[in-house]
Amino acid sequence: MQKIKLFPLAALAVAVLLSVALLPTARSFAKGAELMSVEKYVDKIDSAANAGQRSDTFNISLLSDNVGAVGDTSRAVFGANPGATESYLDYSLKEQDTAVVYLYEKILTGNKRPQSKLPKFSVIGTNWETEPTQTEVEIGRSEEPVRYTRIKLTYKLDSPLSDKTLRIHIYPQSEPELLQLGRVELYNSASVQTQTVKINDSKFSVSGWITPPEVGESGMSDSVDFENAMTELAASGINFNLPNVWSGDNMYYRKRLTDVCAKLGIKTLVYDESLISYLKSANYNESSARAMVAPYANDESFAGHFIMDEPNYNELDSLKVAAERYSALLPNKIFYVNLFPNYAISEYEEYLNKYFDTIGENRISYDYYVLEGRVPSEYKMKTTHLLNLQTAAVSAKEHNAELYAIIASTGHYNPSDKAYLRNISSKADLGFQAYSALAYGVKGLTWFTYLSMANGEFGAQPGMFDLSGNKTKVYDYVQELNSDISFFADIYLDYGWTGTMLIEGSACEKNANFESVKEPLREHKAIKSVQTKHDVIAGTFFNGKNDALLLANYNDPSLNVMPEITVNFDKPYLLKIYANGTKKEVRMKSNSHTFYLGNGGGAFIELFELTNEPTDENGSNSGESEKPSVNGNETQTPAEPKKSGCSANVSSQRGVAAIALGAVTLSLIIGVTPKKIIRRKLK
Repeated sequence: MQKIKLFPLAALAVAVLLSVALLPTARSFAKGAELMSVEKYVDKIDSAANAGQRSDTFNISLLSDNVGAVGDTSRAVFGANPGATESYLDYSLKEQDTAVVYLYEKILTGNKRPQSKLPKFSVIGTNWETEPTQTEVEIGRSEEPVRYTRIKLTYKLDSPLSDKTLRIHIYPQSEPELLQLGRVELYNSASVQTQTVKINDSKFSVSGWITPPEVGESGMSDSVDFENAMTELAASGINFNLPNVWSGDNMYYRKRLTDVCAKLGIKTLVYDESLISYLKSANYNESSARAMVAPYANDESFAGHFIMDEPNYNELDSLKVAAERYSALLPNKIFYVNLFPNYAISEYEEYLNKYFDTIGENRISYDYYVLEGRVPSEYKMKTTHLLNLQTAAVSAKEHNAELYAIIASTGHYNPSDKAYLRNISSKADLGFQAYSALAYGVKGLTWFTYLSMANGEFGAQPGMFDLSGNKTKVYDYVQELNSDISFFADIYLDYGWTGTMLIEGSACEKNANFESVKEPLREHKAIKSVQTKHDVIAGTFFNGKNDALLLANYNDPSLNVMPEITVNFDKPYLLKIYANGTKKEVRMKSNSHTFYLGNGGGAFIELFELTNEPTDENGSNSGESEKPSVNGNETQTPAEPKKSGCSANVSSQRGVAAIALGAVTLSLIIGVTPKKIIRRKLK
């Protein structure tokens, strides 16, 4: 993975900054409006938003000579007498008992707060200028990047009121822009409840590379911008955050990250170059290191530290002592090191062994970007993709470690192998990579990248957000695929990987990726044979009682191939099939069943002994094949592969792929033509 500088992101959320500096000499006027609201009302006042400003703050100037030129002045209500200096906002309550006001206060040198006068609350005809029920202050920062202090005022009534006017009093300040007024929320506390999010350590891990940056960087003007951006990240299905190492090497960002991730119910790593250096230092002292991590070490969302990306052999040696010290300093936390793929470093098995000898982690992560080509005529696949998965999966199993893979959601030029990684044009491009990795038992995926990279040698390199902070179609593809996988992920994690079978299609030429794996799984006790016209890989799993399969379409997504796979089992089973965010149960009446995979699709299948118990309400008791909804392509006719093969890379040798998959001498009939059958005896 190449080292990348953060792009100059304009803004992840449209911003609307407003100065409500209130000057005693400013003129006043009388104009107002009531706001009707039901249950929860959020007043953003962004109808006159200017590009590049925050969308969650008022775009008006109160008591200013320039008031008519800035924003929607009808939002402000002022005293009627000419000398009025106070202004206020009125809201008509509709069965509401809670008001929340967000303010932004200028921070002074040395991170000191000014003497600003905060708003008060009145219910007209009931009380006057009452202090808030609760005040929460998030201190800003005076050094670069500068940020305002955020103040949250909550005013709680004894009971919900209707047809009463709530007034928020806004007072003059000692200087302009000392205090800025943010959004106002009104709601009924009984009907709008704050949900407590619990962090689930057992989740299938989904991450993104190049995540929202530090406030003050790339248009991230305030902690609210950051919180909104992280909420978008979590909404995409990402549940394990990787820090933005290009702008996040400071305590504010580290602490802000753990706090926000805790609110969202996701885990996060943090980055601290000083700690990494200190862990390697000859003058290391554990007490001093403990003080360095104390502000966030006990935070529920804190999962560990991002240490290094793609270390070479010598760098692994240099991390050995640091890893040992880290284990003593923060037991059970992640010392995150992401490794090279096999096409970027020599002697890959030795490299992985070196990692376990030096780092000694119970996890292994590496990146591999298999789809190449800037335009369709250049499309091809790297030919060591499955070899890398197989080597890493076997190594992880030998060391009792979990396997994690970083896969591409962004097209970009990779100078390490002078290859252009294909731009993502469909969900199938993502599904092909994800389901291939799942077939080798990965416990988590990372999308490279979440935010876009800066334009490169060949133009745009779009991720899930473009350079202007707008969601791209890739965000939707990733979100949908993450949802599909999460539907069965908890069940999948209960199983252990036992191997992966490579099944060549009868209509395909030799697959170069299949050829690169010298010792694939060649037999499974539950499978007698498999027939398919198109290349498929089948991960096999066992949970101590039941077997399971992960079938993945292993044809270049650009070819739009949708395989039919007929599996002849050793006996009829109750099949629980998870695909495309749905579950289907099939009670087999015979030993065979045909599965249909969409382009870039996959399916997780549990095998249960048949009983007299009925299937669930979504199930079927038919042994006949049915086309499930897999990757949204169930209405399309499976495409015949191009003559060049089912992948964009084929072996120069043409032959028949026949692999016995049974526990004894069995046959897998996968010939070039139905007349040509090979039987291979297994040892």
